[in-house]
Amino acid sequence: MRILKEGDKSQAVCLHCKRLVNTTYHYDTYVFPNDEENSIENVLQGFCDVCGSVAAIPAQSSPKIHKEQRRNNLPVEARVTPPLEDILFAVSAKIRVEPQLTLRILIHFFTQQWLQKPVPVSLEKIINSHLGLRLSQGLSTCRVSSKVDSITLEILDRVQEKFHVTRSDLFKAVLIEAGMDLVERPDSAIAKRFFKAASILGPIDEKPLATSSK
Repeated sequence: MRILKEGDKSQAVCLHCKRLVNTTYHYDTYVFPNDEENSIENVLQGFCDVCGSVAAIPAQSSPKIHKEQRRNNLPVEARVTPPLEDILFAVSAKIRVEPQLTLRILIHFFTQQWLQKPVPVSLEKIINSHLGLRLSQGLSTCRVSSKVDSITLEILDRVQEKFHVTRSDLFKAVLIEAGMDLVERPDSAIAKRFFKAASILGPIDEKPLATSSK
């Protein structure tokens, strides 16, 4: 990784100008996209020489930004039965990502699957299915949790409203689907899509932000 300093030049695609432009790096306040209330001072950024907007974030600035993102993440959790927690740990071991982040990936993957289906999905049917009832029997003595940003939390709330379920039932449905499609049928088409996507994503919190072309 090349360490950049203020005044260095590069090129990047400016989303405002919609083309490749020359950029100049300066330290300035970084404002999170779609979350203008949160910002970080003294972050090196590549500014478009044409319009002055931020066109690139160098790799050296990513750890500082991600640290602040993690600090601002909000906890979400639910109580589930031990077999459902076992499913989370099984998937976590398979993709080699810690359970909190695995849960976040599972929630994102399955909610997108449900929302894209032409026929509305009933999470109540998933929970009351033969597998769902088998895995949900007994006391919900295990706490599963993850952390999401405020925008993801709003999406999660909208998904709950759409499917008319509580947060706990949403998590249960996700883990039941994961048990059926990923653990019990690891060679299924949906499992192959999930594990391929998970291998590309890796630990989301460690993915670098968009960098300049140089």
